[in-house]
Amino acid sequence: MRAPARIFVFLLFLFGIHFSAGTAWGEKKDIGLSVEPGWLLIRNVPVGQLYDMEHQTKTLFKIHNGSDKPRRYRLKADRPDKVGVKVLRGYASIPDPAWFWFEKNEVLVQANGTEEINMFVRIPDEEKYCNQKWALGIDVEGKPEAGEGLVLAVSPVFYIETESRAELKEKPAGFLGLAPATIVLEKTALGKNKTTSTIKVYNNDSRPHFYKIGSIIPHAEPGRQVIPPSSGFSWIHKKEWLKPSVSALKIGPHEQKSITLHMDIPEKTDLLNQRWEGIVFVESEEGPADFARVQVKSSE
Repeated sequence: MRAPARIFVFLLFLFGIHFSAGTAWGEKKDIGLSVEPGWLLIRNVPVGQLYDMEHQTKTLFKIHNGSDKPRRYRLKADRPDKVGVKVLRGYASIPDPAWFWFEKNEVLVQANGTEEINMFVRIPDEEKYCNQKWALGIDVEGKPEAGEGLVLAVSPVFYIETESRAELKEKPAGFLGLAPATIVLEKTALGKNKTTSTIKVYNNDSRPHFYKIGSIIPHAEPGRQVIPPSSGFSWIHKKEWLKPSVSALKIGPHEQKSITLHMDIPEKTDLLNQRWEGIVFVESEEGPADFARVQVKSSE
């Protein structure tokens, strides 16, 4: 018997809800089927602990059935390439999609109704999984009824950033790693051009690599996903405020090097007592990329 064909429609609606530990945007939908959120960032996920999305961020996954009869839907988390979705540069595929799961793998949604489902994350208790940025694809597929030749499916993308840790006893996972993933600078004086901190860049590959290093500001554009700022922070006005000590770096196989960072916020009254965030982006000449967040709370 021939399997029913799957219909995919990928739509991104650029309105969102912001949470302290997670950020969710809009909905993904197909004719008669939509889900919320259609784009989700879960930040500061600890290793070795159960992360309950409803408890931690008040976020539930919603499935809307817009048809005139009840429908069953299957839910599954997988690697983005298996689901057929693209991810933001700087994020890698999650090593094991089973680290993320729904409270139900299948759900019945009544006609023109909505069902809410909790989500969970548990990262193994290994230090190498700190400072990670991962992506996973979510496959939501209608369960075909007898005689149906088509099923509806949508595939939102979820992102996970694990807890930041500066000192590691083992190298971070992946071919490229940074530590820490987030630098927090309290009461940074304006106009002082002080050295803020350092980040370590790890080349975990078996051959040397050249890396480009720079400060970036991800600007949102209609229909395009970008790295969002952390909740409660705004992007720095100019990328020149955050200055890595080098713009390029060569690192040998299984070696690491440190980069010094400088933060220079202009001495202007309207910039006082603000919460700024910048991104230091590191990318190899071929292959992986990674980034670190630098958070600043300005003062006099």
